[in-house]
Amino acid sequence: MRNYYNLQIEDVFTKLDTNKNGLSEEEAKLRLEQNGKNVLPEPKKKNVFQRFVAQFKDILILILLISAIISVVIGEFVDSIIILVVVLINAIIGVVQENKAENAMQGLKNLTKPYCKVVRNGVTQKILSEELVVGDIVLLEAGDFIPADLRLIESNSLKTVESS
Repeated sequence: MRNYYNLQIEDVFTKLDTNKNGLSEEEAKLRLEQNGKNVLPEPKKKNVFQRFVAQFKDILILILLISAIISVVIGEFVDSIIILVVVLINAIIGVVQENKAENAMQGLKNLTKPYCKVVRNGVTQKILSEELVVGDIVLLEAGDFIPADLRLIESNSLKTVESS
Protein backbone atom coordinates (compact mmCIF):
# COMPACT_ATOMS: atom_id res chain seq x y z
CA MET A 1 0.00 0.00 0.00
CA ARG A 2 1.30 3.41 -0.92
CA ASN A 3 1.09 5.97 1.87
CA TYR A 4 1.04 9.13 -0.24
CA TYR A 5 -0.92 10.98 2.44
CA ASN A 6 2.18 11.36 4.63
CA LEU A 7 4.58 12.41 1.87
CA GLN A 8 5.42 15.93 0.80
CA ILE A 9 3.61 17.07 -2.35
CA GLU A 10 6.83 17.22 -4.39
CA ASP A 11 7.68 13.65 -3.36
CA VAL A 12 4.22 12.50 -4.48
CA PHE A 13 4.71 14.26 -7.81
CA THR A 14 8.09 12.57 -8.23
CA LYS A 15 6.79 9.08 -7.34
CA LEU A 16 3.78 9.42 -9.66
CA ASP A 17 5.74 11.18 -12.40
CA THR A 18 3.34 14.11 -12.58
CA ASN A 19 3.20 17.80 -11.61
CA LYS A 20 0.69 20.61 -10.93
CA ASN A 21 0.04 20.91 -14.68
CA GLY A 22 -1.20 17.32 -14.71
CA LEU A 23 -0.42 14.52 -17.07
CA SER A 24 -0.18 14.79 -20.81
CA GLU A 25 -2.99 13.23 -22.84
CA GLU A 26 -0.57 10.61 -24.16
CA GLU A 27 0.62 9.67 -20.67
CA ALA A 28 -2.97 9.47 -19.40
CA LYS A 29 -3.93 7.13 -22.26
CA LEU A 30 -0.87 4.98 -21.58
CA ARG A 31 -1.69 4.72 -17.86
CA LEU A 32 -5.32 3.94 -18.64
CA GLU A 33 -4.19 1.05 -20.87
CA GLN A 34 -1.71 -0.19 -18.24
CA ASN A 35 -3.90 0.07 -15.13
CA GLY A 36 -7.39 -0.22 -16.56
CA LYS A 37 -10.43 1.92 -15.89
CA ASN A 38 -11.21 3.55 -12.55
CA VAL A 39 -14.19 1.31 -11.77
CA LEU A 40 -15.01 -1.18 -9.07
CA PRO A 41 -15.24 -4.77 -10.26
CA GLU A 42 -18.78 -5.84 -11.02
CA PRO A 43 -20.07 -8.62 -8.79
CA LYS A 44 -20.65 -11.91 -10.55
CA LYS A 45 -24.23 -12.03 -11.77
CA LYS A 46 -26.42 -14.99 -10.96
CA ASN A 47 -27.89 -16.88 -13.88
CA VAL A 48 -31.64 -17.59 -14.10
CA PHE A 49 -31.31 -21.04 -12.52
CA GLN A 50 -29.37 -19.65 -9.52
CA ARG A 51 -31.99 -16.94 -9.05
CA PHE A 52 -34.77 -19.54 -9.25
CA VAL A 53 -33.10 -21.74 -6.61
CA ALA A 54 -32.51 -18.69 -4.38
CA GLN A 55 -36.26 -18.14 -4.26
CA PHE A 56 -36.58 -21.32 -2.18
CA LYS A 57 -34.16 -20.15 0.54
CA ASP A 58 -36.80 -18.08 2.31
CA ILE A 59 -37.99 -19.59 5.61
CA LEU A 60 -41.68 -19.21 4.73
CA ILE A 61 -41.17 -21.03 1.43
CA LEU A 62 -39.35 -23.81 3.24
CA ILE A 63 -42.28 -24.10 5.67
CA LEU A 64 -44.66 -24.37 2.72
CA LEU A 65 -42.50 -27.09 1.12
CA ILE A 66 -42.44 -29.01 4.41
CA SER A 67 -46.21 -28.70 4.67
CA ALA A 68 -46.51 -30.03 1.08
CA ILE A 69 -44.40 -33.05 2.06
CA ILE A 70 -46.56 -33.59 5.16
CA SER A 71 -49.68 -33.35 2.97
CA VAL A 72 -48.32 -36.09 0.71
CA VAL A 73 -47.49 -38.28 3.73
CA ILE A 74 -51.02 -37.99 5.16
CA GLY A 75 -52.59 -38.57 1.76
CA GLU A 76 -53.76 -35.03 0.92
CA PHE A 77 -52.39 -34.98 -2.63
CA VAL A 78 -54.59 -32.12 -3.84
CA ASP A 79 -53.39 -29.85 -1.01
CA SER A 80 -49.75 -30.69 -1.69
CA ILE A 81 -50.14 -29.98 -5.43
CA ILE A 82 -51.82 -26.63 -4.68
CA ILE A 83 -49.01 -25.68 -2.28
CA LEU A 84 -46.34 -26.66 -4.81
CA VAL A 85 -48.05 -24.72 -7.62
CA VAL A 86 -48.25 -21.61 -5.41
CA VAL A 87 -44.57 -21.97 -4.45
CA LEU A 88 -43.53 -22.37 -8.11
CA ILE A 89 -45.60 -19.37 -9.22
CA ASN A 90 -44.04 -17.34 -6.40
CA ALA A 91 -40.54 -18.39 -7.50
CA ILE A 92 -41.22 -17.51 -11.14
CA ILE A 93 -42.62 -14.09 -10.21
CA GLY A 94 -39.60 -13.50 -7.96
CA VAL A 95 -37.14 -14.29 -10.78
CA VAL A 96 -39.01 -12.05 -13.23
CA GLN A 97 -39.05 -9.17 -10.74
CA GLU A 98 -35.33 -9.59 -10.02
CA ASN A 99 -34.55 -9.48 -13.74
CA LYS A 100 -36.62 -6.32 -14.20
CA ALA A 101 -34.99 -4.67 -11.19
CA GLU A 102 -31.50 -5.54 -12.39
CA ASN A 103 -32.23 -4.21 -15.88
CA ALA A 104 -33.61 -0.98 -14.39
CA MET A 105 -30.53 -0.58 -12.18
CA GLN A 106 -28.24 -1.14 -15.16
CA GLY A 107 -30.20 1.46 -17.15
CA LEU A 108 -29.87 4.00 -14.32
CA LYS A 109 -26.18 3.20 -14.00
CA ASN A 110 -25.66 3.88 -17.71
CA LEU A 111 -27.68 7.09 -17.48
CA THR A 112 -25.76 8.59 -14.57
CA LYS A 113 -22.11 8.13 -15.44
CA PRO A 114 -20.06 10.33 -13.10
CA TYR A 115 -17.69 12.97 -14.42
CA CYS A 116 -14.75 14.71 -12.79
CA LYS A 117 -12.55 17.70 -13.56
CA VAL A 118 -8.85 17.04 -14.11
CA VAL A 119 -5.86 19.07 -15.17
CA ARG A 120 -4.13 17.63 -18.23
CA ASN A 121 -1.48 19.50 -20.21
CA GLY A 122 -2.13 22.44 -17.85
CA VAL A 123 -5.77 22.72 -19.00
CA THR A 124 -8.86 21.84 -16.94
CA GLN A 125 -10.96 19.14 -18.63
CA LYS A 126 -14.14 17.29 -17.75
CA ILE A 127 -13.72 13.52 -18.19
CA LEU A 128 -15.62 10.39 -17.21
CA SER A 129 -14.52 9.31 -13.74
CA GLU A 130 -13.73 5.85 -15.12
CA GLU A 131 -11.01 7.46 -17.29
CA LEU A 132 -9.21 8.90 -14.25
CA VAL A 133 -5.67 7.55 -13.88
CA VAL A 134 -2.97 7.53 -11.22
CA GLY A 135 -1.18 10.87 -11.33
CA ASP A 136 -4.14 12.93 -12.54
CA ILE A 137 -4.70 16.26 -10.79
CA VAL A 138 -8.39 16.33 -9.79
CA LEU A 139 -10.25 19.56 -9.08
CA LEU A 140 -13.14 19.37 -6.61
CA GLU A 141 -15.88 21.93 -6.07
CA ALA A 142 -18.94 22.05 -3.84
CA GLY A 143 -21.34 19.25 -4.73
CA ASP A 144 -18.79 17.13 -6.61
CA PHE A 145 -18.46 13.43 -5.97
CA ILE A 146 -14.97 12.29 -5.08
CA PRO A 147 -14.09 10.01 -8.02
CA ALA A 148 -11.24 8.00 -6.43
CA ASP A 149 -8.75 7.88 -3.60
CA LEU A 150 -7.03 11.24 -3.76
CA ARG A 151 -4.07 12.98 -2.14
CA LEU A 152 -5.06 16.56 -1.34
CA ILE A 153 -2.64 19.14 -2.65
CA GLU A 154 -4.57 22.21 -1.57
CA SER A 155 -7.96 22.85 0.02
CA ASN A 156 -10.07 25.75 1.20
CA SER A 157 -12.82 24.98 3.76
CA LEU A 158 -13.06 21.35 2.73
CA LYS A 159 -16.10 19.49 4.05
CA THR A 160 -17.37 16.09 2.99
CA VAL A 161 -20.71 14.35 3.36
CA GLU A 162 -20.37 10.57 3.51
CA SER A 163 -24.07 9.76 3.25
CA SER A 164 -25.25 7.86 0.23
